[in-house]
Amino acid sequence: MPVEINWLIENHIMFARYSGKVTLEDVQYQYVTGKEMSESVDTPLVHLIADISDVESFPIRLATYKGAYGEKARNAGWVILVGDNKLVRMISAVVSNWMKLRFTYVNTLDKALEFIVARDTSISEEMVNTQKEMLK
Repeated sequence: MPVEINWLIENHIMFARYSGKVTLEDVQYQYVTGKEMSESVDTPLVHLIADISDVESFPIRLATYKGAYGEKARNAGWVILVGDNKLVRMISAVVSNWMKLRFTYVNTLDKALEFIVARDTSISEEMVNTQKEMLK
């Protein structure tokens, strides 16, 4: 499957990895699964890191995304896109704006984790460092 989503740090940070030829259905799967995961916990903010480094293609028509999503999770934190695909970044920025999400993009996973630790005091650097190995 072109997208996998799991907990990176249980109840705090979800990690989605996109690869290959991504479809709108793949993006919607990540949205629905991520919202269910986020709303299944009592944590005030749940963040999402989405790695797009291995994406070959992505739906590019903005109209495709209009109305494709429901409401954001009640405890939605930051959405951080990792990778340098400028087209995916632009589409994600527009969709995040439509959904009124906190959104940014960075070039590396380390930068994404640093970004979250700097903004969410419930996540320590030690918590992050113990999970980095899982992603390699």
